[in-house]
Amino acid sequence: MSEEWYYTTGGQQGGPVSTAQLKQLASSGQLSQTDTVWKQGMADWVPAGKLKGLFVATNPYTPPPSPPAPPPKQGDATVNSPNMKKQVTAISILQSSKLITALYVIVGIVYTLIGIPMILFGGKDMKIVGIIYLAGPILSGIFGFISFAIFAAIYNVLARWLGGIEVVVSDVNSK
Repeated sequence: MSEEWYYTTGGQQGGPVSTAQLKQLASSGQLSQTDTVWKQGMADWVPAGKLKGLFVATNPYTPPPSPPAPPPKQGDATVNSPNMKKQVTAISILQSSKLITALYVIVGIVYTLIGIPMILFGGKDMKIVGIIYLAGPILSGIFGFISFAIFAAIYNVLARWLGGIEVVVSDVNSK
């Protein structure tokens, strides 16, 4: 491959280039294996990928797979023991308060189902109790959100000073 070469890439013809320049175009990605090349003495243009030695394999050797990792030793920190201790060091104030509020809403639905018939079919005293049944969960949700946000903030401060609640986690699938 020491003659002058011509090539086509992207519908544009290039050349003449030397064999070294053609190899440089191939290795830089400017010439792909589907682009065509030609030199004097060839009957027709051929795909560049058909020329031996023009495209060098980037990694002709595929390394063998890595050996498996050795099994962990007993007492090693990476071993998932059946009772692994974890520590809660912070509570998300907004997320936990939203969770408590959602629980109050669920309870509020039950109270609403009880309070509406009291208002519709009850006497004067029963209607007052029905209104309390309807208003109670709403007020509880508001105060629950606020109080749990305060609780979570206090917990986070104390957890930084003293450490959080220690929780033992068991693997359910190992039983």
